[in-house]
Amino acid sequence: MGSNRPSILVVDDEESLAKLYATVLSKDYDVGTAHGGKEALEKIDSETEVVLLDRRMPGTNGDEVLAEIREQDIDVRVGMITAVHPDSSIAEMEFDDYLIKPLESTEIQEAVEQLLALPNYDEQAQELFTIEKKKAVIEGGASRQELAGNEEYEHLVTRLEELEDEVSERIDIPEGDRN
Repeated sequence: MGSNRPSILVVDDEESLAKLYATVLSKDYDVGTAHGGKEALEKIDSETEVVLLDRRMPGTNGDEVLAEIREQDIDVRVGMITAVHPDSSIAEMEFDDYLIKPLESTEIQEAVEQLLALPNYDEQAQELFTIEKKKAVIEGGASRQELAGNEEYEHLVTRLEELEDEVSERIDIPEGDRN
């Protein structure tokens, strides 16, 4: 990779999809591909800014790759791109964005732009972005009945409310204008 353009790694065991995403992004970014979790972990380096990570892969799956990235404290934004419709268990996963296949080219480009912009914000704003994404994805795949009383989901909603209050106080939004 090695240019001034942001470095993106697309990880998908379906080579045609990895190639498609790489082609879409290659106009604006240096893009590499990996076709499995082990290969992804070998290719992520200090220049990698965003990893678009398939969740279900044979061998080392996306959840394991994500856990390893976070355990090694690698400074990279991770967007899970997957056909796995999530449940509330994703509330504890440390990804930055979660996109459900199939995706349009514009969705991929917008997701990468948002992920690249995250480091420009403070930690609270980054966490707010991530939690809002998780909440929306969970709600998109579950009924209100399924979410009622779900501890993981309720914890997520509580943390989102706390962050919204903290951020709005910091930027001094009058109480009546919130939400």
